[in-house]
Amino acid sequence: MEHQAPTYDPQVQAGEEITPERYQGDINQAANQIVDWRLKQERAVNKIERDAANAIKKYPELDPDNKEAFNQELSDAVTEAVEREALITTYDRNGQMVKTVNLNANIDKFVDKLMKPYKASVAREVGQVSENIAKQVSEAALRPTSVRKQEKSAQDKTLAELEAELGIVNS
Repeated sequence: MEHQAPTYDPQVQAGEEITPERYQGDINQAANQIVDWRLKQERAVNKIERDAANAIKKYPELDPDNKEAFNQELSDAVTEAVEREALITTYDRNGQMVKTVNLNANIDKFVDKLMKPYKASVAREVGQVSENIAKQVSEAALRPTSVRKQEKSAQDKTLAELEAELGIVNS
């Protein structure tokens, strides 16, 4: 399997002797396979780290340094899901659990896939709030408001109106 470290399994029949040259060749081949496997693992880890950094830049909700947009629960859930995508759990011949890097993991696409429903949900929620606000503004605009009557100036009022408004002073 491509995801597990290569093992040395000499192709020797019981009772067959192996030459030192063949043994050395088998050892070299196994060593080359291990080095190649470790290089692939290292490249995959580096790619996953780059993809994770890009995801944080792309989605401020995942960036703990962005105090306004950061969402701790979302970040934890995405981190947990990415770790499961990035690691493969297998078992060795002794039944011991072995975790290796998933060489085929595409973290960019995986995070996009996880964030798509979240973004859609947020957009839907914002749309509903905006719709409610617009509805309230519209209803408030249609409500009649009380308008005070324009008062007459003192010159336009009759003597009786002025006395009723100001009162009478007896001297």
